[in-house]
Amino acid sequence: MENEAVFDAGHLIHLSEISLIHIINLFRKVLISPEVKKEVSRYFSDLDFVSVKNLNSRSKDIVSFLISKFSLDLGEAEAIALCLQEKVNFFLTDDLDARLVGGQYGLEVHGTLGILTRAFREGRISKKIVIEKINELYEKSSFFLTKQIVEQVIAEVENFEKRKF
Repeated sequence: MENEAVFDAGHLIHLSEISLIHIINLFRKVLISPEVKKEVSRYFSDLDFVSVKNLNSRSKDIVSFLISKFSLDLGEAEAIALCLQEKVNFFLTDDLDARLVGGQYGLEVHGTLGILTRAFREGRISKKIVIEKINELYEKSSFFLTKQIVEQVIAEVENFEKRKF
Protein backbone atom coordinates (compact mmCIF):
# COMPACT_ATOMS: atom_id res chain seq x y z
CA MET A 1 0.00 0.00 0.00
CA GLU A 2 1.33 3.39 -0.96
CA ASN A 3 1.37 5.87 1.87
CA GLU A 4 0.16 8.97 0.08
CA ALA A 5 -1.13 9.96 -3.33
CA VAL A 6 -2.21 13.18 -4.97
CA PHE A 7 -5.35 12.91 -7.07
CA ASP A 8 -6.63 15.22 -9.74
CA ALA A 9 -10.36 15.63 -10.22
CA GLY A 10 -10.84 13.03 -12.93
CA HIS A 11 -10.09 10.00 -10.77
CA LEU A 12 -12.45 11.05 -8.03
CA ILE A 13 -15.20 11.89 -10.52
CA HIS A 14 -14.83 8.70 -12.56
CA LEU A 15 -14.69 6.45 -9.50
CA SER A 16 -17.79 8.13 -8.08
CA GLU A 17 -19.63 7.67 -11.40
CA ILE A 18 -19.16 3.90 -11.10
CA SER A 19 -19.82 3.79 -7.32
CA LEU A 20 -16.28 2.70 -6.51
CA ILE A 21 -14.85 5.73 -4.72
CA HIS A 22 -13.97 3.56 -1.71
CA ILE A 23 -11.00 2.01 -3.54
CA ILE A 24 -9.02 5.17 -2.91
CA ASN A 25 -8.38 3.49 0.45
CA LEU A 26 -5.52 1.79 -1.40
CA PHE A 27 -3.70 4.85 -0.05
CA ARG A 28 -3.30 5.81 3.58
CA LYS A 29 -3.71 9.47 2.67
CA VAL A 30 -5.22 11.10 -0.42
CA LEU A 31 -4.27 14.71 -1.04
CA ILE A 32 -6.02 17.15 -3.34
CA SER A 33 -5.40 20.78 -4.19
CA PRO A 34 -7.91 23.61 -3.65
CA GLU A 35 -8.81 23.66 -7.36
CA VAL A 36 -9.40 19.91 -7.42
CA LYS A 37 -11.64 20.31 -4.36
CA LYS A 38 -13.60 22.96 -6.23
CA GLU A 39 -13.92 20.74 -9.31
CA VAL A 40 -15.17 17.68 -7.39
CA SER A 41 -17.33 19.37 -4.77
CA ARG A 42 -20.44 19.12 -6.96
CA TYR A 43 -20.04 15.32 -6.94
CA PHE A 44 -19.55 14.92 -3.20
CA SER A 45 -21.50 16.41 -0.33
CA ASP A 46 -18.64 15.53 2.00
CA LEU A 47 -14.95 15.38 1.18
CA ASP A 48 -13.77 14.03 4.53
CA PHE A 49 -12.07 11.08 2.78
CA VAL A 50 -9.40 13.38 1.28
CA SER A 51 -7.01 16.00 2.67
CA VAL A 52 -7.09 19.37 0.97
CA LYS A 53 -3.67 21.02 1.04
CA ASN A 54 -3.09 24.67 0.24
CA LEU A 55 -0.19 25.56 -1.98
CA ASN A 56 2.67 27.69 -0.72
CA SER A 57 3.98 30.63 -2.77
CA ARG A 58 6.71 28.56 -4.46
CA SER A 59 4.14 25.96 -5.50
CA LYS A 60 1.87 28.68 -6.87
CA ASP A 61 4.79 29.84 -9.02
CA ILE A 62 5.20 26.26 -10.26
CA VAL A 63 1.48 26.18 -11.12
CA SER A 64 1.83 29.35 -13.21
CA PHE A 65 4.86 27.87 -14.97
CA LEU A 66 3.11 24.56 -15.71
CA ILE A 67 0.06 26.32 -17.12
CA SER A 68 2.10 28.63 -19.35
CA LYS A 69 4.72 26.10 -20.50
CA PHE A 70 2.57 22.98 -20.87
CA SER A 71 -0.97 24.40 -21.22
CA LEU A 72 -2.23 22.31 -18.32
CA ASP A 73 -5.54 23.08 -16.66
CA LEU A 74 -5.39 24.67 -13.22
CA GLY A 75 -6.42 21.45 -11.43
CA GLU A 76 -3.74 19.30 -13.04
CA ALA A 77 -1.07 21.98 -12.56
CA GLU A 78 -1.98 22.35 -8.88
CA ALA A 79 -1.92 18.58 -8.41
CA ILE A 80 1.59 18.30 -9.85
CA ALA A 81 2.79 21.26 -7.78
CA LEU A 82 1.22 19.66 -4.69
CA CYS A 83 3.13 16.41 -5.37
CA LEU A 84 6.35 18.39 -5.50
CA GLN A 85 5.51 20.52 -2.47
CA GLU A 86 4.52 17.59 -0.26
CA LYS A 87 7.15 15.23 -1.70
CA VAL A 88 4.48 12.75 -2.76
CA ASN A 89 5.65 10.58 -5.65
CA PHE A 90 2.30 8.96 -6.52
CA PHE A 91 0.17 11.12 -8.87
CA LEU A 92 -3.20 9.99 -10.19
CA THR A 93 -4.54 11.55 -13.36
CA ASP A 94 -6.17 10.47 -16.59
CA ASP A 95 -5.17 13.65 -18.43
CA LEU A 96 -2.54 12.72 -21.02
CA ASP A 97 -0.67 16.04 -20.86
CA ALA A 98 -0.60 15.94 -17.05
CA ARG A 99 0.65 12.35 -17.17
CA LEU A 100 3.51 13.35 -19.45
CA VAL A 101 4.44 16.41 -17.38
CA GLY A 102 4.19 14.45 -14.13
CA GLY A 103 6.55 11.87 -15.58
CA GLN A 104 9.00 14.61 -16.55
CA TYR A 105 9.06 15.61 -12.88
CA GLY A 106 9.82 12.04 -11.83
CA LEU A 107 6.35 11.30 -10.48
CA GLU A 108 4.85 7.83 -10.63
CA VAL A 109 1.69 8.50 -12.63
CA HIS A 110 -1.32 6.18 -12.83
CA GLY A 111 -4.77 6.37 -14.35
CA THR A 112 -8.19 5.21 -13.25
CA LEU A 113 -7.83 1.86 -15.02
CA GLY A 114 -4.54 1.30 -13.22
CA ILE A 115 -6.18 1.90 -9.85
CA LEU A 116 -9.04 -0.47 -10.69
CA THR A 117 -6.69 -3.24 -11.76
CA ARG A 118 -4.47 -2.65 -8.73
CA ALA A 119 -7.48 -3.00 -6.42
CA PHE A 120 -8.24 -6.29 -8.17
CA ARG A 121 -4.64 -7.56 -7.97
CA GLU A 122 -4.58 -6.76 -4.25
CA GLY A 123 -7.83 -8.66 -3.69
CA ARG A 124 -9.91 -5.64 -2.75
CA ILE A 125 -12.40 -6.24 -5.54
CA SER A 126 -13.25 -9.45 -7.38
CA LYS A 127 -12.55 -10.25 -11.02
CA LYS A 128 -16.28 -10.04 -11.74
CA ILE A 129 -16.56 -6.58 -10.14
CA VAL A 130 -13.44 -5.12 -11.80
CA ILE A 131 -14.64 -6.24 -15.24
CA GLU A 132 -18.12 -4.87 -14.54
CA LYS A 133 -16.64 -1.53 -13.41
CA ILE A 134 -14.28 -1.26 -16.39
CA ASN A 135 -17.30 -1.73 -18.67
CA GLU A 136 -19.24 0.88 -16.68
CA LEU A 137 -16.39 3.35 -17.12
CA TYR A 138 -16.65 2.84 -20.87
CA GLU A 139 -20.45 2.81 -21.12
CA LYS A 140 -21.70 5.16 -18.41
CA SER A 141 -19.01 7.49 -17.13
CA SER A 142 -17.57 10.74 -18.46
CA PHE A 143 -14.18 9.00 -18.82
CA PHE A 144 -13.17 8.68 -22.47
CA LEU A 145 -11.95 5.19 -23.29
CA THR A 146 -11.72 3.30 -26.55
CA LYS A 147 -13.27 -0.15 -26.85
CA GLN A 148 -9.80 -1.46 -27.71
CA ILE A 149 -8.34 -0.25 -24.38
CA VAL A 150 -11.30 -1.71 -22.49
CA GLU A 151 -10.85 -5.07 -24.19
CA GLN A 152 -7.10 -5.03 -23.55
CA VAL A 153 -7.48 -4.29 -19.83
CA ILE A 154 -10.22 -6.89 -19.42
CA ALA A 155 -7.99 -9.46 -21.14
CA GLU A 156 -5.19 -8.63 -18.69
CA VAL A 157 -7.60 -9.08 -15.77
CA GLU A 158 -8.87 -12.38 -17.19
CA ASN A 159 -5.31 -13.68 -17.58
CA PHE A 160 -4.04 -12.44 -14.21
CA GLU A 161 -2.72 -15.10 -11.89
CA LYS A 162 -1.62 -14.32 -8.40
CA ARG A 163 1.99 -15.26 -7.96
CA LYS A 164 3.06 -16.89 -4.77
CA PHE A 165 6.43 -15.80 -3.49
